[in-house]
Amino acid sequence: MEIHVFADSSTKAYGAVAYIRHKRTFEVQIVLSKTRVAPVKKLTLPRLEFLGALIAARTASYLKSLLRISACDIYCWTDSSIALNWIKGSAIRWKQFVANRVREIQTLTDPGKWKFCEGRENPADLLSRGCSAQKLLNSEIGWSGARWLSQPKYLWPATVERKIPEEITELKGVKTVVQNITAQKPGNPFRCLLNK
Repeated sequence: MEIHVFADSSTKAYGAVAYIRHKRTFEVQIVLSKTRVAPVKKLTLPRLEFLGALIAARTASYLKSLLRISACDIYCWTDSSIALNWIKGSAIRWKQFVANRVREIQTLTDPGKWKFCEGRENPADLLSRGCSAQKLLNSEIGWSGARWLSQPKYLWPATVERKIPEEITELKGVKTVVQNITAQKPGNPFRCLLNK
């Protein structure tokens, strides 16, 4: 059995949806979803996407403990290259907002099991953008996850490493301190006495 948790965000809301996938039959079933309204204080979209990823990590950890499965592969999926970059990076590189959440995500999940999926294939998109009850009832992706999830792993999307522009990566500022020290060799002590 595998757990797959998808995360997404918009300016309206962010959240995660979890599925259980049976390894032999590739049958996929929705287990739970969790959504939060975006904060009143405006955050950048990458930060909102990251909050969705944090909910995904917490959901994955909760499911693993609830189902009491020790040998269970857990995969987390996001359509945010920036959030993926933060999760796979070292927490000490990022500003405090990102660093604190990276530490928690890396504690709860394996960063190597975080994968990229296209936005149109992300079932959590329904959570973040909102949809009518009728649309949800008729949504194949909402109930069964992405189509490729019910296929063998070699048909899953490949995660492509993308270069993120430095101005949006939340890198912590590094201050360099330069100090010059000048030392003089002490002279001959007898010469000092003679000069007095």
